[in-house]
Amino acid sequence: PQQQQQQQQPFAQGPDAYTPASVPPPAKAEESPPSADSGRFFSIDLQVPSGLKVGVSVNYKSFGLQVSEVGESGAMAQWNARSQATFPEDVLRTGDVIVEVNGLKPDAVSTQGMTEELKRVSKLAAEDQIPGDIFCVVFRRRDA
Repeated sequence: PQQQQQQQQPFAQGPDAYTPASVPPPAKAEESPPSADSGRFFSIDLQVPSGLKVGVSVNYKSFGLQVSEVGESGAMAQWNARSQATFPEDVLRTGDVIVEVNGLKPDAVSTQGMTEELKRVSKLAAEDQIPGDIFCVVFRRRDA
């Protein structure tokens, strides 16, 4: 009977007892900056025709702009359609990180310069009818 009681109570009793509700979830590890050891880099040479926007939404990261959405219309959607037929591994997708835009890289303070450049070219093409070019370096993690 005593042995049976020990099998039914495998954990300590009292305030230090293990209970699933009292265990906090593991802390989310800070993402490491992009490196060739953890993924691959590729480039996008995007022509933004007059009348179109770039068509990509991003989230700010300390090391670049993480793609949160690629629109169904816009210059990036056209890039993706062409790439799907020729180089499908170079299709821009959610989770990719843009680490350079027209020679601008994130600095110690922010990714604002990169964001402003994307907005500038998008506005010129969509509103002012002036085609533009964007050259991006993109990083994709191996596990993505």
